Amino acid sequence: MRKLATLLVVSALAGCGLLFGAAFEIDYEVDVRRVDTVSDSGGTVVSCDLVITAVAIGEVGERAKWGESLWTLRRISDGSIYSEESTSAAAMQFYFGTLDIEAGESLTTSLIHRTADAPFEWEFSLNYRKPGGARATVNVTAVCA
Repeated sequence: MRKLATLLVVSALAGCGLLFGAAFEIDYEVDVRRVDTVSDSGGTVVSCDLVITAVAIGEVGERAKWGESLWTLRRISDGSIYSEESTSAAAMQFYFGTLDIEAGESLTTSLIHRTADAPFEWEFSLNYRKPGGARATVNVTAVCA
């Protein structure tokens, strides 16, 4: 009976560990601040500046760490990929100015800039580590046209 009680306690504690941070999430919003298009004899350049805002939702005291992300620039005209950029967790830390985000916090990146030779959609696949270590991904898109 004592072994069964110990097993039940261990099982309950393991279940809590798996659930810790399960409801934690980050909502992302992209705000395009400026789009310039310049055309001359050398061609067209579309320049886009934006910021990403992250809002952490979870229990008081819970924190998540930025993870790697994939940024894809896709031509609006035909949907073809102009470029893909793998962005490290350290780069995300640089853009947000902090290693992690706490539940209830809202953080905004510094200005992020990219250019292309045509109007483009800027797709972000943003990863983060929830409290307890589970990985989560959020996808958001901005239009630079």
